[in-house]
Amino acid sequence: MIGYTKTSSDVISVTFAARELYENITLENLEFYRKDKENKYEIWSLYIIACIKLLKKAKKSLVREQRLQRTLLVFEEAKDGGHLTSDLYIKWIDVLFNSGSPDKALVMSKSAIETYPGSLELWNKRLSLLISSGESIDKIQDELKQAQKSVPQTETWSLVQLVLNHAMKIDAVDTTVRLLESSMIGRSELSSPAKEVYLEYEYLKHGIQHARKIYNRVLQFKPVSLQFYKSYISMELSQANPKMKIIRSVYEEAVTEHGSKNPDIWLEFIKLESNHSKGKPENVGKLHYRAVKALDGALNQEFIKKYTLLQTNSC
Repeated sequence: MIGYTKTSSDVISVTFAARELYENITLENLEFYRKDKENKYEIWSLYIIACIKLLKKAKKSLVREQRLQRTLLVFEEAKDGGHLTSDLYIKWIDVLFNSGSPDKALVMSKSAIETYPGSLELWNKRLSLLISSGESIDKIQDELKQAQKSVPQTETWSLVQLVLNHAMKIDAVDTTVRLLESSMIGRSELSSPAKEVYLEYEYLKHGIQHARKIYNRVLQFKPVSLQFYKSYISMELSQANPKMKIIRSVYEEAVTEHGSKNPDIWLEFIKLESNHSKGKPENVGKLHYRAVKALDGALNQEFIKKYTLLQTNSC
């Protein structure tokens, strides 16, 4: 909603007006709407949506082609008048792509980004089109770099993830590693998920030895998410002969970094020592003491309740 409080009658009247315009498109028809400066984006949005709905309803090829050309004409007129939002550009790109013109859709995505360079959705659309068109991974990565310069870094992980998934799918190992390496040294919104993906990628592709190397490398770029520690612990525990010294050291890193805010990581450490065949039950008392000292207030009480329940169930 832009500029005014819209009632249901407003929606109906404007939609019918859009239908009437659609059936009788001329530049003169648009003059009234062009003069409505306050609500121009909403008027054009309703108009374009009405055109797209009619296009989708067309069953005969001739009617569909006529409506397609009229719809594209409306987009062009809206663009020339500066009335297209980033969302409407995406609709335009979709119409082109779905009508069998992926090359035109790709060209339009570039034009749209020139108008709205900071739009995450438009960059997502452009990168997706480049991927589906079979563009080289180097070209796609170059485009991603441009996106990262234009979109706030805190919002770019979905774009990185899109390119990463494609790079992994086509087994572009060098590109995958470069992306993960560059991503894990940025802000936490980007680096935390990148570190987790990097660990899992190396583990699945090369096994535990490579995962250990990545774990040690990632520790150089703290903070590290609690999920990263948990994932790595799970990998180590899944080995035929788990190395308890390594696992304990990972738990120590985890409680050092997250132990003051997360009771559960202490409890998991305690369960390891209590229940694992290679655990050391004599360490449980020390871990309990450290947890109580590290946690404050409600978190402290939560730990005590869960620990008591754990002890009760183990009896």
